[in-house]
Amino acid sequence: MSRFSLFIFFFTLFISKTYSQFSLENDKRNALEGIELTNELLNKTQDAKVVTIEKYLALKAQLRSRNSLIHTLDKELVFLSDSISNIVEQIEHQETILNEQKGKYAEMIRTLYHEKLTGSTVQFLLSSSDLNEAFERVNFIKQFESYRKKQVLFIKKHTDKLIEIRNGYQDQLAEKKKLITSSKEQVSLLQRGSNMLSEFYDQLISREGGLEEQLKEKKIANDNFAAELDKTFTDSRLNNVVDRKNKISNFQTRKGKYDWPTQEGVVVQYFGEQAHPTLKNIKIKNNGIDILTRKNSSVSCIHEGKVVGVSEVPGYGNTIIIKHRNYYTVYARLKDVVVKKGDFVKKRTVLGLVNSPKSTDSPILHFEVWYKKKPLNPIEWIQKRIKK
Repeated sequence: MSRFSLFIFFFTLFISKTYSQFSLENDKRNALEGIELTNELLNKTQDAKVVTIEKYLALKAQLRSRNSLIHTLDKELVFLSDSISNIVEQIEHQETILNEQKGKYAEMIRTLYHEKLTGSTVQFLLSSSDLNEAFERVNFIKQFESYRKKQVLFIKKHTDKLIEIRNGYQDQLAEKKKLITSSKEQVSLLQRGSNMLSEFYDQLISREGGLEEQLKEKKIANDNFAAELDKTFTDSRLNNVVDRKNKISNFQTRKGKYDWPTQEGVVVQYFGEQAHPTLKNIKIKNNGIDILTRKNSSVSCIHEGKVVGVSEVPGYGNTIIIKHRNYYTVYARLKDVVVKKGDFVKKRTVLGLVNSPKSTDSPILHFEVWYKKKPLNPIEWIQKRIKK
């Protein structure tokens, strides 16, 4: 194999390996983060032995994270197995070339040795027309031997390198197998722990009357929240004064690339209409997403804009509304708010901390994205997961 072909092989392998591993490691890190965050809340659940809708949703989110982790590890195992197979093929190919070169080199040594014994080498030199030609012939023989040696050393060097890579991959493969075994054990425990989910469900159903009352309270809170947003949106359009000192870039151009409003988090409730977690034949609508995060986590603005609303809405707590031209982002269930209406904020400006109401003790941020008066799915606007 030529040096150029070997370079192409290593370069292609490196690019493929780097991209795939980055993607898989990112997925794995996100799944582990989701498991860790939900574990914190579930551990509190076990201590307090109090089941809430939020904790029920957290357990379901953890199941999703576990399954995602297993899926990612399985893909890593396939990726590593394929890579090892490719490297083994290359090693076998290199060993074939190496053996051929060793054979040719040995034959060359025997030929030269025979020539020296029979005097043919001497005759080759003596047949030179002058001393300069004789000197050139000596150099030719030396260079020829040197070339053969370099060929063998070159191939052996790269064969050793391939063996080293294969051993590294095998070590990783063994490690990934351990991780998969461990993760499958955890999922198995979690699947058996579905009994816990059933217990949560039974406890919540046993309080169905209380849940229905909470549902009514939630509807009132949602109506109040919707009214507050509508009023803020209308006022902001009526008072739409162009500020030339604080220009706001196009919000839409970064769709799918925005940082999350929290440094860490796992979505426990998604956007749109969906079945109630426990009450049958009941649909609930979510105009945003609910992000479970760590207690007292900071909440940041995802894009520069003007704060057009800061208010306390019953059921949602402190709520901040930021305008980005014709778009709005909404951050609810906050405490220790540090911005006020009329402020211009930059990307990643801290707005406050996630609140943990005494009723749930769950640090869950409610986050929404709007275009004029139309709610949009925030998942489509933020990055797949948080980048560390």
